[in-house]
Amino acid sequence: MKWHRALRLGLAQRTMLLLVAAVSGSLAVLALGFALQRQDDFSRFADTRARGIAAQVHSIRLILLSVPAAYRRNVSNGLLASGTLHALPANEADPPPPQAVPAPAPRIELMRRMFPGAQSGASDISEAIGRYTTPPSEVRYSSEPGPRFWISQQIDGETWWIVVLAGDPPPAPGGVPWSAVAAVLLALLGVAALYAATITRPLRRLAAATHRVGEAWPEPVSVEGPAELRELADSFNSMLVRLRQIENERRVLLGGLPHDLRAPLTRLRLRVATLTEGGEHPGFDKDIASIDRIVRQFTEYLRGMQSDEPHAPLDEIVHAAVDAYRSLGRDVHLDTAAGMQVTVPQFSVRRILDNLIDNALQHGQEPVAVQLRRPAAEAIELAVTDHGAGIPSEAAEMALEPFTKLDPARGRGGCGLGLAIVRQLARQLGGGVRFEQRLNSFVVVVRIGVK
Repeated sequence: MKWHRALRLGLAQRTMLLLVAAVSGSLAVLALGFALQRQDDFSRFADTRARGIAAQVHSIRLILLSVPAAYRRNVSNGLLASGTLHALPANEADPPPPQAVPAPAPRIELMRRMFPGAQSGASDISEAIGRYTTPPSEVRYSSEPGPRFWISQQIDGETWWIVVLAGDPPPAPGGVPWSAVAAVLLALLGVAALYAATITRPLRRLAAATHRVGEAWPEPVSVEGPAELRELADSFNSMLVRLRQIENERRVLLGGLPHDLRAPLTRLRLRVATLTEGGEHPGFDKDIASIDRIVRQFTEYLRGMQSDEPHAPLDEIVHAAVDAYRSLGRDVHLDTAAGMQVTVPQFSVRRILDNLIDNALQHGQEPVAVQLRRPAAEAIELAVTDHGAGIPSEAAEMALEPFTKLDPARGRGGCGLGLAIVRQLARQLGGGVRFEQRLNSFVVVVRIGVK
């Protein structure tokens, strides 16, 4: 197994790791910038101090050259009294000059400036003084009894040491305050942990609820966290509601099938038991038709809409449905002229029309009118009007539920799936169902989306 597969980090761990990497990188860049700035500041300081010392040395050299050799000792004594400068011949130096400063060391490495104990910059200044003073010259440095630079100059062939008192070089930059860095990192890790928890906690609950689907119905998950997680939780809760509805409908379906088939089958058995040779029993046809209608409704409801269903012109589908009922002698007619140049799923729209006309003929009164509407460019409406009593407004939603019969006379055939099938297909076609109660008529309107 590859390492990236073996190392499986959760979202919280990845978030914290990313934050630590980002903060550590930022601190490293900040430290590097600080070191570069310190190096630049020190270089400027060394150059400025070296120029100042070189200027003092040059001034004293000019003074010594301008006076006779006999008076140069007086100049030396006068400089000594100043406390900051001194000039004396090499053979009279007391105390003697320090040992020669070794060759200037390389500049302190950038990273060493980040840690305690970095070297002082005396050798850098000595090197700069040597560049700015009149050659030949030699620069030495001593720290006792105080920091001072010894610069040799030739005065009329005689070597003189010019001593310049100087302040201590700037202290090396202190070490990185690791305790403060650690405190900042810990604070950021705490913030990252809290932020990651707001993301991972809802995801864990959602994952746990998803695992329980199929074994038991989980409770809806709480809607919290970022907007995307809230939207995901809302979608999951909506899915649970829909799955429960499907499960309830299936349970009712399986439980209602024997009940709806039992009554016509019982009548068939009674008629068969009383059947005499040559007798006429017109009830057979009605019972068989009732059973056929129930089975057909069950089949249509369970089948739903097919994804590979062919499309056909809407006018042709509506004319075919109306003509089929007119051929049976029913008073069904198309109330609007043709002319809608749209194609729709052939079988689904035909099943919607058949169920609407069946319901209108069975529960309403003829004549039945079919009307086409175009309320919007992306939608059409199929309206079926009958002249029955209709459905009370308070029972409209219940009438669309499966296995609902508002008519107490259950012996008229069907199992209460007609309008449920219509709503199911309308939703799958991007629409819905509504009722319009008018004077002496009742209208069922189905809206479906078109492209």
